[in-house]
Amino acid sequence: MELEIQTQQIDLDPDWRDLIERLAGRLQTRYPEMLRLHVTVRHGPHHRRGLEEVSLVANVSGVTLRADKQEEQVRTALRHFNEFLRLAPPGVPESEQVRQRIKLLKSGTF
Repeated sequence: MELEIQTQQIDLDPDWRDLIERLAGRLQTRYPEMLRLHVTVRHGPHHRRGLEEVSLVANVSGVTLRADKQEEQVRTALRHFNEFLRLAPPGVPESEQVRQRIKLLKSGTF
């Protein structure tokens, strides 16, 4: 799997890189067919609100998954992605889990 990390208007903290690499490893384990993961960390355009944004774009089995999360801190946004990976209920077939995750990603309600 190809991992690309990009920053915009913010420097990449080594701790964030570690979190992103661990997240990529978890995604690779769950979706061995994943070809690419692109992560963008950016400082929000509204300097007074101070929000940071993390975006993930993953190519899995001919499907492109995209998720965006805004939080006050990058680390918090990355934790939300980790929580998202734990949403798979036991006993649900993997294909249904993938559909549920795609639905949550598209709705942005994870």
